[in-house]
Amino acid sequence: LNFLQLLQVDWRQPEQMALHVRGAVYCAERMVAEMPPGVDTWTAIINVSGIRAPPQAYLQEFTKVIQANYPERAHKIVVYPVPWLIVRVVESFLVWLPEKTRGKVSFASTSEGVCEATGLSLAQLPEELLGPGDADVLRGAEAVEVGAGKTVSHRRELRA
Repeated sequence: LNFLQLLQVDWRQPEQMALHVRGAVYCAERMVAEMPPGVDTWTAIINVSGIRAPPQAYLQEFTKVIQANYPERAHKIVVYPVPWLIVRVVESFLVWLPEKTRGKVSFASTSEGVCEATGLSLAQLPEELLGPGDADVLRGAEAVEVGAGKTVSHRRELRA
């Protein structure tokens, strides 16, 4: 799932909410239909690259529909890329979740972290997950220029 595209939606329009929730249900149904015999759970990698504030209304509706229609279908849900400091903060709050639920949710700051959480190799990850995450872009940079609305960051050195 690529949540960056969801930031461009006007969630005040009910037809937009219905359209995108139907899209999520379509993806879930397709995953279920393509599961080989004996497999009844999925692993989801949620790409939050470029997201600072997720669309809360959509997340609430999405969660309600998925929980009601696909209980126990999630094997693992990995949210990526999340800066390592945020990962540590979020993990400290996960202790309040039931152990079974806590074991299904991971936050990764690197593509290697995604591989560790999912058991996949780098070669198995989609290309869009192999680029630098937010944390990778910022690591070691003295300054980062990000144009409004652009998805590409450029490094530059500060000059005295």
